[in-house]
Amino acid sequence: MDLDGDNVISQGSGTVEDPGDLRIIGNSLPRFVYSVRTNFSWAGVDLSVFFQGVGKRDWYPAQAQSSYDFWGPYAFPSTSFIHTSFSENIWTEENRNAYFPRPRGYQAYSGGSLGEVNDRYLQNVAYLRLKNLTIGYTLPVFINKIDRIRIYFTGENLWYWSPLKKYTKTVDPELTVTSGTYVSNSGTGYAYSKTFSLGLNITF
Repeated sequence: MDLDGDNVISQGSGTVEDPGDLRIIGNSLPRFVYSVRTNFSWAGVDLSVFFQGVGKRDWYPAQAQSSYDFWGPYAFPSTSFIHTSFSENIWTEENRNAYFPRPRGYQAYSGGSLGEVNDRYLQNVAYLRLKNLTIGYTLPVFINKIDRIRIYFTGENLWYWSPLKKYTKTVDPELTVTSGTYVSNSGTGYAYSKTFSLGLNITF
């Protein structure tokens, strides 16, 4: 939009004093970072639960090949992985209220219409994640020289909720603004996969 009224849509000088028609529409810094840990034990059974999350954070999907998981064929027409609900959000004559525009390849590349940061596709990557769940049971001990026997199950990253899931279920909100992943700022990587463990502790 021509926000500065000069009849030209531009970035001005690209400075704070002369931003042209650019406006700040988001903040990639996390706000309201929180965590909750609780422990419970009774009659030999113990339970530990750990949640963590961020209350507000903005992210605009990266351009070009690093954005396949969010933009799908808008980034690259021959993208091989597209989640099943993606087509429900694409504009067609029968689906005029769709979130994404009509299908056009390379629009999420640099210079493409979706590569320009805008408030329609600015994402709220707030999240709540179940980081750890541990359930254990301490068995009664009737053996000399053994003080304690405990069996346990633990799971990491078992579940998460985020407003981002409304438009994509393959982008991890916790990875969207990090550089230490498979592709920087893409929301995809291997850091938060689900893991399960079963163990036995014996105290002599």
